[in-house]
Amino acid sequence: SYDNRYFADFSGRIDGSSKYGKDKRFAPLWSVGVGWNLNNESFLKNAAWLSRLTVRGSIGLTGNQNFDPYVARTTLEYKDGFYYQSLGASFITYGNDKLEWQRSQKRNIGLDLEVMQRRLTVRFDYYNDLTSGLLLPVSVAPSLGFSSYTENFGEQRNKGYEFDLNAVIIRKKNFDWAVNISGTHNENSIEKISNALRALNDESNALETDQTKAIAMYEEGESLNAIKVVRSLGINPANGKELYLTREGKITEEWDYRDKIVAGCTDAKLEGNIGTNVIWKNFSLNLLFNYSFGGQVYNSTLAERVEGADPTTNADKRVLGERWQKVGDYTFYKDIADRTVSKASSRFVQDNNYLELSNISISYRFAPELLRKVGVSALRLGLNSSNLFYVSTVKRERGIEYPFARQFTFSLNLNF
Repeated sequence: SYDNRYFADFSGRIDGSSKYGKDKRFAPLWSVGVGWNLNNESFLKNAAWLSRLTVRGSIGLTGNQNFDPYVARTTLEYKDGFYYQSLGASFITYGNDKLEWQRSQKRNIGLDLEVMQRRLTVRFDYYNDLTSGLLLPVSVAPSLGFSSYTENFGEQRNKGYEFDLNAVIIRKKNFDWAVNISGTHNENSIEKISNALRALNDESNALETDQTKAIAMYEEGESLNAIKVVRSLGINPANGKELYLTREGKITEEWDYRDKIVAGCTDAKLEGNIGTNVIWKNFSLNLLFNYSFGGQVYNSTLAERVEGADPTTNADKRVLGERWQKVGDYTFYKDIADRTVSKASSRFVQDNNYLELSNISISYRFAPELLRKVGVSALRLGLNSSNLFYVSTVKRERGIEYPFARQFTFSLNLNF
């Protein structure tokens, strides 16, 4: 650093791990960062309202070891007992001795701001990361003796921004009120995929065993979290069947995986937290909200539990009241007599915007002068709860297989 105005740092290392193939175990990793404290420059040094203003940037290469330790090694397990006087063994993992490091080139620029004696602080970061050698599992036929192996598949880019804002709105003798807002926006895209992954896409596309869900697909230029389904035009009021739009723009009742489009993405445009803290005399109140908007979700519950339910058994009331039953019915759900599997279509893709009160806590701290008379140094009472409030564009389904419970916790802290 120089004169508390300019600073820089550099780091370099070589990491090795036996998690990778025998010829690919070492990777050079490095990083460089620079920064500038503008608040210590002569043209801002005397600004009483400014405590800190720092501009910074960094670039570096990082590695990833967050996966099972034996994916590069073929590992077997001996079974109990003998078969024709021989001891048998089965696969635990099928190793890939060509496995390489998954590495990410990270680039970041940021800003730190503190004003009004730190009553307002802001941190902002923009990043652009490129990950190469993506490690993904490849599913294979169980008849081979193992279910999957790990492979390096291509490149993925993540870019976006993060921010964190803290503000003390009121600061008085017996009353304080502070607010914190944080948010993240991330855009994910596949830059390059291997031929093996293209073949995996073709195999997944051709499967029709579980088409009530949107199967993950990997295409260059698209997000890893893209929702790819066939475009739906809704339910035909004449016969209760679903109408689809083909890639040529024709209307049909036949579902074809080759007509799939990107109908949404599970990545939110913006998500984060909003928190507030209020202190009045000896009372304290903390609220924490979670929010998310701009993303989509494939609502498989509607496809499986409502449209896919058997109306002759115990089922959701929507099965009888909201499905197509006669000519002229305009409904969201297909013919109640149709027991075929509902294919993945844009009909079940919904905007996933929500606001949730994830935590609330209230506490009271007794005055020390009152406690000393009975030989107590501190006494605090508290009440805490979570998930008290939730609003969303997607109905939160509840049922006997996935029950929901709210918890309330009362606490008493006593010091002698």
